[in-house]
Amino acid sequence: MMYYKAIDLEKGLFAKWKISEDSSARIAIGNFGGNGKLDMVSVRYNVARYYEEPQPIITLHLNQFAESSTTDDAAAIVPTFWDNEGLVYLARPTEVRGAQRLPLMEIANFALSVEIHPKGGKVDVEPGHGIKVLYGSVSDGQDVRSALGVAPFPEIVPVTSNNTMLTANEENGAILLRLVPIAETATWKTAQKVPVRTTFDTSNIGVNFPELQFRKVEELWWGAGFKGVDFYNLSGFSFRFQDDKTHIAHIQFWTAGTNVDCGVHNHGGNMFEEVHVCLSLGTRDGGMSRLEGDEYDPNGKNSFEHVSIPPLYEHGGIWYRDSNGNPIRGKNNVVAYPWHKWQGGSGPDVDVWMAIEFNPNIKL
Repeated sequence: MMYYKAIDLEKGLFAKWKISEDSSARIAIGNFGGNGKLDMVSVRYNVARYYEEPQPIITLHLNQFAESSTTDDAAAIVPTFWDNEGLVYLARPTEVRGAQRLPLMEIANFALSVEIHPKGGKVDVEPGHGIKVLYGSVSDGQDVRSALGVAPFPEIVPVTSNNTMLTANEENGAILLRLVPIAETATWKTAQKVPVRTTFDTSNIGVNFPELQFRKVEELWWGAGFKGVDFYNLSGFSFRFQDDKTHIAHIQFWTAGTNVDCGVHNHGGNMFEEVHVCLSLGTRDGGMSRLEGDEYDPNGKNSFEHVSIPPLYEHGGIWYRDSNGNPIRGKNNVVAYPWHKWQGGSGPDVDVWMAIEFNPNIKL
């Protein structure tokens, strides 16, 4: 059962929660708890010769996550909740007159926020700040930064800047993530010790956003193969345009311990262009590894090209490209990747990094 809360009907913006793993034949809504919120009463179904519930029961689901509220139709950034993640609806930079910013979270001694900058707008960059463009571009007058502008892997570049002022693209403006250091660069022994604090505020739309935290990968629906491995995930936030709901990008965070192999994969079932930004290199020489050659032997010896990624550096995209630099598509139009993985190094602490998965079907 899913619960949808309308945030802005004119723009078609909603929040979504999974209420229960059970299916339902009939649902009634009302203020059953007497606290002014919409609660749900569900009756399990009983279908002859399909699914027969021996004793169809009635279940009361009290609303502990949403309440009646309104939102500002003119808001350039609308935060909401979607299936245990943050979902951020963003106005196009061409529609805003001044810079807009929304805090997301603090992680690994960085405060992370998303920003919209109008076309030609000035983007202030303090020393040590990380800037990662999601849409459009920014420039210091010579070098241009865009979402996927880094040369292909094994290229790595800093997301910091030696300039204190950048300019957003004159035609499209820019949407970007900002990483602001809030403490000294550090490393941590375990994922549980990595400082995480949620600053994503959805209270103005009547939604209580949960505290984000790392989960051991072996506990995820796909993670059975990592049982006992020091490998954790925190997911994350998605970003969409307000006007047509086009998906821009999704971000999530990972940690890996000493010499941890995070799983060789080629995104055969995924539809995105992915890059990573390192936040803490606790294993000293951890980073991205790409298979040398085309065939991966899960039971044999494989050689990898490995690149260590320092904090506040990102690597160029790993996907295959054609002669024009466009991503090569595979079966079902997915972006084609070589086999690759994050490989932990020999140091005693954990690596912490952010994965950014871009929509390959739009011009960023």
